[in-house]
Amino acid sequence: MKTKIQNLKLLCLMLLLMLGAGSLHAAVDYLCFTAGEANSSVKLSVTGSITANIQTSTDGTTWNDYAFDTNIELAGIGDKVYFRGDYQGMGPNDYASFRMTGKISASGNIMTLTDGENPGTSLAGRDYCFYKLFELLGCEDLSYYDAIRGQ
Repeated sequence: MKTKIQNLKLLCLMLLLMLGAGSLHAAVDYLCFTAGEANSSVKLSVTGSITANIQTSTDGTTWNDYAFDTNIELAGIGDKVYFRGDYQGMGPNDYASFRMTGKISASGNIMTLTDGENPGTSLAGRDYCFYKLFELLGCEDLSYYDAIRGQ
């Protein structure tokens, strides 16, 4: 009986080594933009002055430093770009906004934009954290807002 238990332990250990221990932790649900139509794009533009280290990825694994106002082309339907970093809006004159063209859907945890790989749930001390982050350009006319709300 003892030999069967030892064999089972050995088998489990071998499976862990084959799969890799890294696959056992929960994956981070990064902020993600997905193209709903070909030739869409997304970029993070800055108004005023902010300091942030932002990275992007197309697979959620390999990350590259992102320079603000760099346009990211999503050439095919279903193409994705993930964002993470330590962004924090500074005030009503110093903030970042996503600018998109085409049809794009958003998913994931927006807190990965502010807390990278360890997204929290608190915005304490971050009064302007998401200020105008998804501002609609060209929508200053309130009749436009009424139209999209069906009024």
